[in-house]
Amino acid sequence: MRILVTGGLGFIGCYTVSALSKLGHRVFVVDNFSRSKMWCERYIKDRGLDVVLLRRDILDLERGDLPSGLDAVVHLAALINVDESIEKPELYYRINALGTVRLYSLCSGVCGRFIFISSASVYGDSVKIPVDEDHPYNPINPYGASKASAEIGIRSMYRSGRGSEYMMLRLFNVYGVGQSIEYAGVIARFAERLSRGEPPVIYGDGLQVRDFIHVVDVVRAIARAIDAEDGLNETYNIASGRGVRIRDLAYMMIELSDLKIEPIYMDAKPGDVRISVASIAKATNVLGWSPIMDFRSGIMEVLNYHRYRDDDRLFRSLDDIPKYI
Repeated sequence: MRILVTGGLGFIGCYTVSALSKLGHRVFVVDNFSRSKMWCERYIKDRGLDVVLLRRDILDLERGDLPSGLDAVVHLAALINVDESIEKPELYYRINALGTVRLYSLCSGVCGRFIFISSASVYGDSVKIPVDEDHPYNPINPYGASKASAEIGIRSMYRSGRGSEYMMLRLFNVYGVGQSIEYAGVIARFAERLSRGEPPVIYGDGLQVRDFIHVVDVVRAIARAIDAEDGLNETYNIASGRGVRIRDLAYMMIELSDLKIEPIYMDAKPGDVRISVASIAKATNVLGWSPIMDFRSGIMEVLNYHRYRDDDRLFRSLDDIPKYI
């Protein structure tokens, strides 16, 4: 297949591009390089992957920029920091909502399947746990609202006959080797501090609950969405289906780091969801997908990566992806 991946030099993007290329697909990447992972470009060159890079912002793309004969588009390009979205809501709506709808419009009639990578943040503070895909939108920060707007835009265009077939994957808390601390979740931030022998910082009381999913399982879901013959034009939760309290996560990571320290507690952040746990029954029953990566082993890999700063560990993680798909 010929597949375009936007945001392909980001954390999830690089894992996706590596896997798809090694599985024999012809991969094209659109990325504006503003928040790309430098190790990703090094990896692509080091491994000699047959990947075409186009340095372009999704808001500047024209239909003529799209490679011909695309079988699928995986739209990962987005701004993802909740705190930043509160400070710069217009920027988040422009990139995440307008950028997505514009790209979907460009792809209409000239691309195959459109895989939109959405977020559990569209649910906000859910009224039922575990949350399934029928839960109403209830975002509590501009990041979540921008993702919800993008979803609504795609769905409305398709229903009006102006869009390609699509799938939406709502990712919960993604983690894995190579994730940055600037725009990452709590696991990377905890690991960074622990690598220096410093206690993890918990915002709030630590009783917040999150559903963590390994980046390799996310890539497996993307690959399944590309190949699926059924379940088109639907939305799927991609998560573990298990909740972990932030306080318990901190103590587990302290234990795995072999340190004798206590977490530091600070005031809760605005726009922070209290409990987020997914139902993954739909993805399992319709797509035949379920997570396979062990949580404790995945956390250990992240801790070792931050401790040793060894890109070989990261590159080996990228090399191993195809064996899981």
